[in-house]
Amino acid sequence: MNDKQIKSFIHNYMKDDSANELEKILSENKALLELAANPFFLKNMVGIYSIELEGITNRGQFLEYLLEKSLMREKHLGKTFDLNSVKESICKISYSMMIKGQIGSQINLQKINYKHQEAVNIFLGTGLLVSRDNGRVFFYHQLIQEFMAALAIREHWVRISISSLLCNKKWAEVIILWHDISRNNQILAKLLKALNQRNKPWNKPLPAMLGVAVLNIIMTVIYVIIGANIIIDLFSNNPFIIPKLKLYPINSIFFLVVFPLFIRYILIFFSYNSEAISNSAYILALQRRFILLRHVESYYDVLRRGRLVGGAWCLL
Repeated sequence: MNDKQIKSFIHNYMKDDSANELEKILSENKALLELAANPFFLKNMVGIYSIELEGITNRGQFLEYLLEKSLMREKHLGKTFDLNSVKESICKISYSMMIKGQIGSQINLQKINYKHQEAVNIFLGTGLLVSRDNGRVFFYHQLIQEFMAALAIREHWVRISISSLLCNKKWAEVIILWHDISRNNQILAKLLKALNQRNKPWNKPLPAMLGVAVLNIIMTVIYVIIGANIIIDLFSNNPFIIPKLKLYPINSIFFLVVFPLFIRYILIFFSYNSEAISNSAYILALQRRFILLRHVESYYDVLRRGRLVGGAWCLL
């Protein structure tokens, strides 16, 4: 929406005094004006307007403000509930859905645990959740779901590292919103550090980590057995595990086959994680933090690691 459409919408749905106040706030707060160009944000600015809006500078702060205002409105209507408990329940639902790849306002909150039902009912009253199609429940907007997942991470209601999140593009918006509402500057430091992130298996998202867990275990056991055989055969006359096969590093065919695989495995383990680097750079660029990339060796080096072309880097 352009400035003229924003002004028209405000005056159509607000009283003159409030409309003029909001219009003045938007003229002085460029970040809020950018948000108002999105119908979702503008509609909610009008719906929950107060002078406190003038202190908001990004999407995450606005969504947190929207959440608090919406829940307090439910309390003023006479509903009794614990604010933190309700938020924690919905945050955990949102995070669980994100983990499973169930993202968007068209995804039903399936099989809601009974202990979360009260929280769902409260959120239905706020409008942040909606009920349609024979009682099925959905997030009003995908941004609500992503924000609730970000809030779950900030409040430590779930445990996950930013390194793991960066390994999958679906978490990019969650990380941005987490950065928006973070109470310190640690996320920015971690994003910059991720520009050097290696391809370590424990940094993978849980499903991916489980998918390669068996292979990792098998390979680790094989290397331990082979390594133990080689070392003991070198310094002892008695074979250790495989009595009929002497494993000498120079003349053993078995060793010559396995050793290159071992080296390859180590190289993969310590290679740059291009997906994490790409996602980190994308988030930094969207947050207009790209100038801070001076902290790494060179733009070219980051581009090489992440194999990035265009996209977020057009800002450079």
